[in-house]
Amino acid sequence: MGRCVIRRNVCFALATLVSLAALGAWGVALLTDNTPGQPGAKTVWLARFWGFFLTGASAAAWTLLSLRKTRPGARLEFLRRNRPAAFWLSMGALALALAAFVRFCGMRFMMGFDHGCLIESCWRVAQGQSAGVDYPMTHPPGWYLVGADAFRLLGVSWSSLVWPSVVFTAVVFLWLFWLARRLTGETAQSLLAAACLPAMTTCVHGVWYYNPVAACCAVLVALSALCLLKNVNDRPALASYAIALLALAFCKINVAGLVIALVTLALATKRGLAARVLGVSAAAFAVFWATLAAHKVSLPAMIGDVLAVRHRGAEGLVTLDRFFSNDNDFSIVALCLLPFCAAPFLIVPAAFRGRWRETCVILALAFSGLHQFLVSGETKLVSMATLPFAGWLWLALARRTGTAVPRACPAAGDKPPLADRLRHPYCAVLALCLSAGLGIGFIRGRTASIPWFVGKFFEYGAPKEVTNQPFFAGMKAGPSLIGTLDELNAVIPQVRGRKLWFHQSLNWVKAAYGLPSERNELPWWEPWGFGKPEPTVAKWTARWLEADYDALLFHNEDFYGISPAMAERIRTRYRGARLRHLTVFIKNGVTLAPPPPKPAPRP
Repeated sequence: MGRCVIRRNVCFALATLVSLAALGAWGVALLTDNTPGQPGAKTVWLARFWGFFLTGASAAAWTLLSLRKTRPGARLEFLRRNRPAAFWLSMGALALALAAFVRFCGMRFMMGFDHGCLIESCWRVAQGQSAGVDYPMTHPPGWYLVGADAFRLLGVSWSSLVWPSVVFTAVVFLWLFWLARRLTGETAQSLLAAACLPAMTTCVHGVWYYNPVAACCAVLVALSALCLLKNVNDRPALASYAIALLALAFCKINVAGLVIALVTLALATKRGLAARVLGVSAAAFAVFWATLAAHKVSLPAMIGDVLAVRHRGAEGLVTLDRFFSNDNDFSIVALCLLPFCAAPFLIVPAAFRGRWRETCVILALAFSGLHQFLVSGETKLVSMATLPFAGWLWLALARRTGTAVPRACPAAGDKPPLADRLRHPYCAVLALCLSAGLGIGFIRGRTASIPWFVGKFFEYGAPKEVTNQPFFAGMKAGPSLIGTLDELNAVIPQVRGRKLWFHQSLNWVKAAYGLPSERNELPWWEPWGFGKPEPTVAKWTARWLEADYDALLFHNEDFYGISPAMAERIRTRYRGARLRHLTVFIKNGVTLAPPPPKPAPRP
């Protein structure tokens, strides 16, 4: 017992030192803040992330090393049993805190291309266009249908695309905790796991996006299925499964397809569940189809567009050298966390022997996260978000095959099962993933870490509130976006009513300025992303030449994806003007409207 006391005291001391180091890094980052463009701004920016991450590391050290005699989370469990109202009020407060964090992150900075694709897709549906018919669309319908409805309900603005993510985060956190607690009986661990998933997904993106939603819905489907396998008469779990299944149907097909197929296989072969599960699946598909029809989305056309780009899965395979060639500090963080998240599947291989249905459901989650991480072309923390949750479920359910010994220092020869000995240390992995997600979200690392041309509107340093464009009201951004909007405010009135074309970094301009989107043209200029590269590029280049636009707008001198034929057309038929943030080409013979008068200075 004396050795246990000494070991525990040493652990407390080490954890305290790590905590002080984390707080010190955080304090240095805040005290040495820079204005945009000054030397050291990126260093300060990264220090803020490491402040978050080291704080999580200190929490992980406490979780991993400071084992007490009492069962972890005993006080939380006592509160749940004896004061349920206070307990659920506390859970609601945590959900609101996560939602507020997502709102804070989502209203800071914007990605020029990725977020522009979201804005343009939602704007087209809000105008009444049909995805897959009026324009090609390879992204999941939940991505643009929710955004389009938000535009209709809340108005066409950037904040309208943040609020769905805010509400989704709060609902998913409470939903995950309820299901995880119902399945495992663990209050504290369920709380940590339920907070970890939104931290790695919606907190990283902030705005409504398809990767976070797909990961959360996949976990909800798997948790509901495991509850049904535990108790086939669990009606709340069946209702949860139906709602989660419907939500997952609107998500990325390479996530939804894998999870739905394996989970349905596991449930449909369970005695007493087959009829109900197949009935629920049929009802969910009927609602899915009806929702698409109500929004004028053609399911056959949507499937055809997705199948046209099926080859991109293999092309996006990430090799080890890409972790180090993307100029992305967070790829290394994700790579370091990956083996720890996958460890339970390697060292507890026989824990589910004879329980193939539970194994099938959990491995569906794990493989969906690993697949996303390896084939998306980037190494994003959000892509592997289902993997640590699947690892926790693997240990939480596998430990039921043996008898746990709830003591900090077991007697000699009194050894608990391996899964039971690992479930507590694995919470340290969840704590690290949670802190990494919160840190990346806080500094808008996902917006900054795009490794190619699309991260144009992120700048290190303190952002300023955007006041020169109502679409971005409430957002904070750097001088690049604010300066671009100033120039657009001068250019757009002169070309309004003309046939306009915006390059991919400016594909959000039509929604921001209320300009109509042309039918039968790409929603953003990336023709190789809508089919096999050579024939698809030739097809859409020919349509671009036939369109004969009156004005072409580019951000700075970014001419990415412009073919030689397009460049020749621009050189021979257009006259150009280079502004500080924009490059504008006007077709020869087109007369511009007079510029708007400058506002009178305030007294």
